[in-house]
Amino acid sequence: MAKAAGSRKAVNAANLRKLGAEALADLLIELAERQPNTKRRLRMELAARVGPGDLAAEIDKRLEMLGASRARVSWRKRPELIVDLDVQRRMIARALGALNADLALDRMWVFLELADSLGGRASDPKGEIADVFEAAAADLGKLIDASSQLPNVLASRMSLAILSDSDARWATWIEAALPGFKPGMAAELLARLEAQAKPHFWTPSHLRIARLLADAADDADAFIRAVPA
Repeated sequence: MAKAAGSRKAVNAANLRKLGAEALADLLIELAERQPNTKRRLRMELAARVGPGDLAAEIDKRLEMLGASRARVSWRKRPELIVDLDVQRRMIARALGALNADLALDRMWVFLELADSLGGRASDPKGEIADVFEAAAADLGKLIDASSQLPNVLASRMSLAILSDSDARWATWIEAALPGFKPGMAAELLARLEAQAKPHFWTPSHLRIARLLADAADDADAFIRAVPA
């Protein structure tokens, strides 16, 4: 009998549904007043019901705040930051991506740019922040596949991001994003990178990226050029 009562008190989806919409709404409002992240998430979910433009505007506000902050993230605040980042990533990739892939793709670029500012103010001993951004790179690939943007436009933007990356993040990110590349995009991106600088001037991370792109483009000569002597 006690076991049956315990199962009815377990916090799970089935039991919470039994509380009813009105009771759940009251509980969420109570939580939202105490927890800014919860309130922000609820606002985004409501914006998604209105339309992609409204959701994009809510995401933009949060990304701007995250990018503008210069405060050091303490170890106590790091878990909260990781949750916040992952919520933004999922809202862009899943919620906004389902409504408008082009709007979502533009926001995912901005999200990935946050890695630079966060790298200087938040330690990441377990690589948890890095994991969020690697997942975002995989999401970027899926959004590329779903977007209406042309391969040459996408390749141009990505080449600039790769060449300005001082922390070799794109060497990991490109591998995660590659499955979503449009036909011809790997070759286009590789050509743009080679036009910027010859392979013997590239960093090890750039050479790795070139090999990944050459392999995806089935270009043996380009792969050989990216192998150091």
